[in-house]
Amino acid sequence: MIEKKAVSDFWDNVDAFGPPAKDFRWCCKICKLAPANAAIEECLEHAPTCITVDGKRRYESFSRANISTSEKNPFVPGQLNIFPIKDWKAIEVWLYIYWRKLEYNPLYDLGFERVGCYLCPAALSAEYKRLKDLHPQLHERWESFLMQWAEKNGLSDKFIEHGLWRWKELPPKMLKLCEEMGISPSASVSDSSFNINITSGISPCKAGGYSIEASIDGFSMKRTADIMNIIGKTVFSEELGLLMVRNDSSTVKIFSSGSLVVNSENKAAADSLFRKVSRQLLKAHRCTGCGICLKVCPVDAITIKDGYAQVSDSCIRCGKCTDSCVVLKYADKLS
Repeated sequence: MIEKKAVSDFWDNVDAFGPPAKDFRWCCKICKLAPANAAIEECLEHAPTCITVDGKRRYESFSRANISTSEKNPFVPGQLNIFPIKDWKAIEVWLYIYWRKLEYNPLYDLGFERVGCYLCPAALSAEYKRLKDLHPQLHERWESFLMQWAEKNGLSDKFIEHGLWRWKELPPKMLKLCEEMGISPSASVSDSSFNINITSGISPCKAGGYSIEASIDGFSMKRTADIMNIIGKTVFSEELGLLMVRNDSSTVKIFSSGSLVVNSENKAAADSLFRKVSRQLLKAHRCTGCGICLKVCPVDAITIKDGYAQVSDSCIRCGKCTDSCVVLKYADKLS
């Protein structure tokens, strides 16, 4: 058995990133994705495929309702995920456990439906309150951090009390709750202005070709995911906080933490792709929803929703919407 642990601890990073959220799971990258990838890469040194047995079930959530029996991991070449109990209901899982007299996590007997990180934003509010009874020290440490974070960002205690920290961008029902209770929802909008900074210039990549690394400030992962079909075929994992875009032999990876990595076959291609990605990010985050791009699209791949342009996977990447974009045309004049 290959054992790996996270190189960087959650508590080493939470001050920089803030609390994780349902739409901002930077913690998964640090605590789960990185060590899992290291273990898989080690496995692939001895076999062409690394098979991962996963217990996801389609009844767990809407996002998991359409999972296949098996699928290749688009983020980790060589990994094959299989889901042997994808069609099982919860009662069938428990009947099998009791029938086979299997061991299971005792937390399920203490009122927990989800067993994972105790401070996970996806956990039920009732489970978080249950944590306070069972492990007051763990609860106090996280609650103390949340209160300090709220005060630092000008948020009220009620913002934390009602669990609003669990979203980076509050959904409509939570915005309505804020309005009804007189709670400022300002944490749903980034305080910093949109900006892209190169943190590592064009350099050789271990996997071959060249890479460019950058950081993005003041960006929305949802807006980013909704526009990147212009660049190439996209795959988005909200759970991992990772968006990957494939363009011919090149790839773009954007993490919810704000990291951006462009990989391509040579320096010129990497530089060209980075500039294209930067322009699309700028267009997405400063879009006014004017609709000019919608009118010039020859395949009706663009819609205006929530006040900004969104591009479907029917995009043929002709570039007409980019050429017509007012934001890009006058980008140097925008503050």
